[in-house]
Amino acid sequence: MKVRKHWFVLVSKLIVPVIFLFVPLLLLFALRSVEGYMSADTLEAIALTFSGPLIVFFALLWSFCMWIWAFIIWTDYYLDIWVVTNKRVFDIEQKGFFQREISILRMDRVQDITTNVRGIIPTFFNFGEIHVQTAGSDKEFVMRGAPAPSSLKQVISSLQDQRQNQEDYSGEDGL
Repeated sequence: MKVRKHWFVLVSKLIVPVIFLFVPLLLLFALRSVEGYMSADTLEAIALTFSGPLIVFFALLWSFCMWIWAFIIWTDYYLDIWVVTNKRVFDIEQKGFFQREISILRMDRVQDITTNVRGIIPTFFNFGEIHVQTAGSDKEFVMRGAPAPSSLKQVISSLQDQRQNQEDYSGEDGL
């Protein structure tokens, strides 16, 4: 089973670069609206300073930076994944473009699984946090923005129970 963060997490992070994408247009409209209150000399100085090609260049540069920011957010969302198998849980976390952290948790080491859904929007869209605590001093696995955390908890818990029962059974046979 592959689990990515809920789509609402992606959308909520992409709102800022999309809004910032329109900043050059807002500045242009703001400049046009105050044009009537400026003197002719001031308008001429602004026109010479910010000629048409220069404004277009900076607007395109700004748009390019916002697209890169949005691409970084999307890449982080797409490459952050939990892979749940009947023997292990893999936590693959992308940190930037060139750093990836992969943690592996064996099912027989699972001690506690908790979920946490806080707020109106996470409750309405059914996403939240899931914490998987391991035996010993291993790290706690946390997935923020997990879709349907209670059903994911049930899946991991049932796989952990199956794994534990297989070990108990194989231990009795001496295999």
